[in-house]
Amino acid sequence: MLDKIDSKKVAYLVGYLAGDGNYEGGNFKRTDRLSMSCSDKELFDWVVSTFPLNDTVRVKRGNNEKRGIFATKDSFVKTFPTTYSEDFNKYGILCKKADRSIHNIKKQDMKYWLLGFLDADGMISWSQRTDRNRISAKVNFTHPSTKLLEKVQTFLRDELNIPSSIKPKGLENCFVLSFSKIADVKRFGDFVYSDKSAIVLERKYRVYLSLLDQITTRTEEGTMYPKEFMESPEYGGIVGTYSKYIFISPDGKEFPSAGSAATAYNEDRKTVSRWCRMGQKGWSSREKTESEKEDFDKYVKRKIKQLFKTWLETNEVY
Repeated sequence: MLDKIDSKKVAYLVGYLAGDGNYEGGNFKRTDRLSMSCSDKELFDWVVSTFPLNDTVRVKRGNNEKRGIFATKDSFVKTFPTTYSEDFNKYGILCKKADRSIHNIKKQDMKYWLLGFLDADGMISWSQRTDRNRISAKVNFTHPSTKLLEKVQTFLRDELNIPSSIKPKGLENCFVLSFSKIADVKRFGDFVYSDKSAIVLERKYRVYLSLLDQITTRTEEGTMYPKEFMESPEYGGIVGTYSKYIFISPDGKEFPSAGSAATAYNEDRKTVSRWCRMGQKGWSSREKTESEKEDFDKYVKRKIKQLFKTWLETNEVY
């Protein structure tokens, strides 16, 4: 049934159903089947327009009073004919969710499988950190099959160099695969959204775009850089020049940093800093004015931007 359809569309569907496909076990002579219940109309419409299905569609409100779940949107329900069952079994999803895995998906189609799985059981998110002017980001997948999540974890590690963790989700009978390093989140998003023609669920794509906008804006502002860059000695050399004091030489020349003063007089930076602090050998210091602090801050940020541009030429981050 599915061998006549574009493999990337099949991979997306299989990834989505691996997460949100409902297993309907056969009784007696009845064949096992999968169905889907989806509240995202654009995704549901994509499925029924892409794959040969009959016109029967049920609409329901997915409430679960016993678990205290009350839906705010209608869900669109579709049961796949038994002609799909052999293919679904081949891909490792014609079973209960806890028993599902990843089978027979080509490496070049994994980005589409992951995109479908993301639209079903995954999430890309970011937020403003409350402790400082920074952002945090995260990707997580929630699923009852550790076997399936471990295969996702292996692919992320081996193919995208993204480390992740798998942990139980509280007292629920499921597990969460997650990673939260911003560079990894961006690398994952760049991978699954690299083929714009394959994007189905726009609302999750917009979250990824808003994260990209934050990264671009904050990098341009100089308020956000990769950890690897900030750990480089070159970055430390620039940041280390920042001081709230003006350093004054014995002949009355003023310098915005101990480093610049030390360079001008061929002295050790720490020695010059101590002389200024202690008022020794004719050296002295004064606190910068607000205007001088602002000008030096702009200077430091400009130097960091220039360094970052050069650093990106030889380092694959963001």
